[in-house]
Order: sequence, then structure tokens, then C-alpha cells
Amino acid sequence: MDKKGSQPPSIVKAAFIGFVLFLISLLIFKIILKMGSLLSLLAGLVIGAISMIVLLAHSRGERPKAMAKEVMTQVQQPLQDTLTRRVEEQLLDLNLHARLESLPSELLQPLEETIDHMLEIVPACLAAAPGTETAFNLEKMSTDYFPDLVHKYTALSVTDQNLQKEKLLTQIADINKDVLAAKTALDQGKLNEFRISSDFIQAKTQ
Repeated sequence: MDKKGSQPPSIVKAAFIGFVLFLISLLIFKIILKMGSLLSLLAGLVIGAISMIVLLAHSRGERPKAMAKEVMTQVQQPLQDTLTRRVEEQLLDLNLHARLESLPSELLQPLEETIDHMLEIVPACLAAAPGTETAFNLEKMSTDYFPDLVHKYTALSVTDQNLQKEKLLTQIADINKDVLAAKTALDQGKLNEFRISSDFIQAKTQ
């Protein structure tokens, strides 16, 4: 049998051994070390995945690092698509909420301008730097911090909204500034060096 014909059993064996090591690790972390279920599952998955990658790389005559990169790319893409969809859905829902709440034009205009920038820029940043702190903060800003900021404002009484209007305008301007700065960093290939400067967002991420 030629080398090509002998590969499938090695791949199956690698997957089987990885799965067995995952189960063994899960039992050790959960029962013996008494770790939490989620931590045990994650630790088991890491050990099983590493074992499978090493064995698969050996069966293909490739370096484990190259194999790990291939596997991570395949795993990250579905997650990337999910995050992008969530960003888009949350921002579009926020835009609809702002219009249904009949926000005054002096608030609605900068709000929608910021949403438009985020819809254009944040998905591109998530794709360019998946799994990084920058991607995490931009995703949270789009799906959590920014919508929460607006929803809290619209829940106020008319009197309190008038009192808080200037503060909200400043916060929206700061968020928009951060998003545009992220675009500049992306264009310059320095996205991993980007840090959010908005005091409001910094307080949320700390």
C-alpha cells in the first residue's frame, strides 16, 4: 500500500486518541482536581486538540505549528461570522430603537452617524484581528456598551433626558472618535496596538 493510501487510518487514529485524551482529561480535572465544569471542559478540549494536532501533523509529515494554524482558521471562521452578525443585528436594533423613541435630531444624527461607522469598521476589525483584546473590546462596544448607554438614556424621564443630553452627546462623539481611530489603525496595519481612549468605554473594559 502506498503512502497516500495509508494516511486515513493515521488520521482516524489521531482523532480517536485526541478524543480519548479529552475524556480522560475531563475526568481528571472534574473529579480528581474538582475544577468547575466549564474549566474542566475547556482544559480537556485544549489537551485533546493539541494531541490530535500533533498526531495529525505527524501523519501528514507536516509541522504541528502549521497544522495548528489550519485547525484554528477552520474553527475561527464560524465564530467570526457569528460575531459579525451579532454586531450588525445589535446596531440595527439600536438604530430602530432610537427612531421609535423619537430622539431629537441633535442626538439622532450623531447617533446614526456613529452606527454607520461601526457597521462599516467593526466587522473589518474583527476579521483582521480575531480573538484579540482589540476585537473583543470593539465587539463589546458595539453589542453591549453603546446600546446600553442609549437604552439607559431613553428610559429616563423627559426632564432627566434634557439634563443628560449633553453628556450623551459627548459620549457618542467619543465612541465615534474611537471607531474612526480603529479604522486608521487598521489601514496602517497597527490594529493590535489600538487602544480605546473613551473614558466611558475604558471604565467598562477595566
